[in-house]
Amino acid sequence: MGIFSQIIRQKGRILGVFILIFATVGTSKHDFSRMVKTIDELSKKVEEMVLIQIGHSKHIPQNAMYVKFLNPVDFEKTIKKARVVIISGGSSSLFKCVDNGKKPIIFPRLKKYGEHIDNHQVQLGKGVSKEGLAFVANNLEELEGCLKSKNFSIVYKKQRSPIYDEIKKFIENL
Repeated sequence: MGIFSQIIRQKGRILGVFILIFATVGTSKHDFSRMVKTIDELSKKVEEMVLIQIGHSKHIPQNAMYVKFLNPVDFEKTIKKARVVIISGGSSSLFKCVDNGKKPIIFPRLKKYGEHIDNHQVQLGKGVSKEGLAFVANNLEELEGCLKSKNFSIVYKKQRSPIYDEIKKFIENL
């Protein structure tokens, strides 16, 4: 790895860098080395720059650049700059992608590997993929299949809560 990746690891900040594939394991205390290893393996097969936010994972990437954590500003900045975002399936990462017009690839944590306490990320992935808001991959081959998609952008119109109209009406009548 060059000096650039060392600086990223030491500083934990992304400044003015165009990251084409960004993967995040989120902030869960559970190890997610399975995802980190898979993305690291993927990085050998693609010509794009890959950055992995590894969190509490024990595996240290040998091929991709990585950071332990990103502050919220740099996290969002990196999502905006990435062509592809791969997330663990945490709802916060999903919402951040959708809010920024990105259709992520969800690589869900699985209970059977001790990556989480249950399989809610699998359920979330199934639900949002049905709605066209994400892709889902569980291994390297499925990730490679998802990367063949040319459409990682979405237009998601936030719907107002029904109470919004009631509050607006109330204020207008004051």
